[in-house]
Amino acid sequence: MKPQAGDILFVEGKGKVPTLIRLGQAINLDTTPYTHIAIFISETHVLEALAKGSTISPATKYPGAVWHKVKLSDTQRAHITASALDYVNIPYNWMDYFYLAIVRLGLTPHKLTAKMETNQRMICSQLADYVLTDAGYKVFTDGRRHNEVTPGDLHRWAFEINKLPM
Repeated sequence: MKPQAGDILFVEGKGKVPTLIRLGQAINLDTTPYTHIAIFISETHVLEALAKGSTISPATKYPGAVWHKVKLSDTQRAHITASALDYVNIPYNWMDYFYLAIVRLGLTPHKLTAKMETNQRMICSQLADYVLTDAGYKVFTDGRRHNEVTPGDLHRWAFEINKLPM
């Protein structure tokens, strides 16, 4: 079985940026080993949010990464492929880790929430969640906003669905 548009790639990053992301995850009590999420837009390419902005990359960039099959219709997969370029060059949102920490503490300041809800800046997991929702697939039905989705949230969801290793 090969990945298709809409399937999710989980990456255990190494280096300076993943270390910073792990720090942000630790502040948010997120213990997943994965620091990066990408969404397949074809069998060979992924859409991903990077520090320099979102981009399309060959999936071979991440040898050994784990991918999760998302149950989508052919129409939803076609929508993801067709709309992929609409999501390129969205800036990365480092402030989301601060926002997520506040939300995890049970605080949701209205002004900050309104500012963070836009799709003008995103981290990788938020981009994947946004793309899937835009294609008509709702990953989370618990009322969380796109800007409240972490790599750990997607990993836990995939574990519950397909029993991926935690």
